[in-house]
Amino acid sequence: MDEDRDARVSQVLAHLKRLFVTMQERRNEELIDGDLTLAQLRAFFVVARNPDVSVGTIGKELGVGFPAASHIVERLVHAGLVDRHPHPRDRRVSLIDLSAEGRRLLEQVQNFGPRLVRGWLLDLDGEELSALELGLGAVVRAIGRARAASEIQGGAAQ
Repeated sequence: MDEDRDARVSQVLAHLKRLFVTMQERRNEELIDGDLTLAQLRAFFVVARNPDVSVGTIGKELGVGFPAASHIVERLVHAGLVDRHPHPRDRRVSLIDLSAEGRRLLEQVQNFGPRLVRGWLLDLDGEELSALELGLGAVVRAIGRARAASEIQGGAAQ
């Protein structure tokens, strides 16, 4: 790869990194404005990924002990974002799942990125939007070629 091409690839990667970091920062700002601590947010996402998860497992995922995990979960229960129910075979174990309000928040979080990016895209002029569409289309085609080559070779796509 020549130096100019390598520099352009590095610049595109820097732009993508800034895009993703900005999206994550904005999402976190919106969620934290909802009075959740970072630990509560992390626990919320553990529950979202693992329905009917135990408090102990949440603690392990967060790297905290059972008492701290229990306190975090209690705050999420109090906020109406998760429900606590006993394990069907071991009544000493509490299982945690998203409540209806928690599922609504999760959907809001999942839709946040596309809503945010749509606003930015609508702010582009026609020429900028066309150039981005062309460039992203090329990236999608490159991904397809990498996947096809990987399937032929029996490995994972790059």
